[in-house]
Amino acid sequence: QSSQSGASGTRGVEAGRLIAESGLEPGRLQVDEIQAAADRLYGLELFSEVPWRFDEGRLVLAPVRKAWGPNYLRAGFGLEDDFEGRNHYRLGLAFTATEVNRLGGEWRSELYLGDRPSVATEFHQPFGSTRDWYVQPGVAWRSFNRPVYEGDERAADLRIRQGVLSLAAGRTFGTTTDIRLSLESARGNAERLVGSEAIIGGDADTGSFNIALEHDSLDNAFFPTRGRTAALRARWSDERLGASARYAAWSAELAHAFSIGPHRLLASAAWDSVYRDTAPFHEAFTLGGFFRLSGLPVDALLGQHRALHRLAYYYRLPASSIAPIHIGASVETGGVWDTGQHIDLNDLDLAGSLFLGLDSPIGPVYVGGGLAEDGRASLYIFLGQPF
Repeated sequence: QSSQSGASGTRGVEAGRLIAESGLEPGRLQVDEIQAAADRLYGLELFSEVPWRFDEGRLVLAPVRKAWGPNYLRAGFGLEDDFEGRNHYRLGLAFTATEVNRLGGEWRSELYLGDRPSVATEFHQPFGSTRDWYVQPGVAWRSFNRPVYEGDERAADLRIRQGVLSLAAGRTFGTTTDIRLSLESARGNAERLVGSEAIIGGDADTGSFNIALEHDSLDNAFFPTRGRTAALRARWSDERLGASARYAAWSAELAHAFSIGPHRLLASAAWDSVYRDTAPFHEAFTLGGFFRLSGLPVDALLGQHRALHRLAYYYRLPASSIAPIHIGASVETGGVWDTGQHIDLNDLDLAGSLFLGLDSPIGPVYVGGGLAEDGRASLYIFLGQPF
């Protein structure tokens, strides 16, 4: 149908910006084009719904502003107990201020307390006629542990603390795809927490240039019924950018969700590899934790190459008066290797989990347990955004 298009402005959002964000041009429009435009506006996360109609040959988009906002505060709690004296917990708060300026800038800040504390703030600024381009500066402080192995024995745990500066620029394509270039520089140190006194800390600096191409069309980030994700990422670390070591690495991820009635499947795979030189221990790839070889402690495995494959099944229980409730299970295989010559998919570790999930108004709630191939087990409790 040939039509003019328009959008009614809502509190704090100009109609002109909504028309630009929709990507629609006057002329003949198909229903799928109109729905895609409505989806783009919904993807701004400012509206509870984006209905549309025709009024005397003119297309009218009438987004309904969320009753809450424009500033949002989220909270979450995560606990992982591996029954070996290593309890991992995080309490998180995230604050987002939207519509900071006429171009739709957003200021995001996060605070995490627990065994992996961090604080971070970033400013996301779209620009261009359709706001598809953006820049995103950020600053953060983070602290985390890394194991040190001598052969197959865990010889020590080191604590890494870093102050981080970052700058990203990119372009979004609709509400599902993003391409991003970024620079990251961090200054830090490593300190021995427990283990062999022969192992000492030192500098733990980061300096890298990164490229990422990501696609996400899942209809729900935690209990999806349809859609897929795909990502390709590359990282070049260099001493000239302040890094402790020079190396290059790539990562790839794929996931697809299926559903038949109340039955849901999510199949995913991820591969990572340092293909030039060697990444320092604080930037090597890790495995361990919920859905990352469940049953193993968080980040228990460390290597220069990593593979992880997962099949998760969810069953949605009959309608609940509280929120959608799911029972589920996962089967996971994965491994890490220090050299490419040692990669053998026949040596992948096997793990799995059983869980109860609630898609609640405050975010997902998980209670479950994991069991690894070597007999190690963990208990998981997540309230709100999982960490």
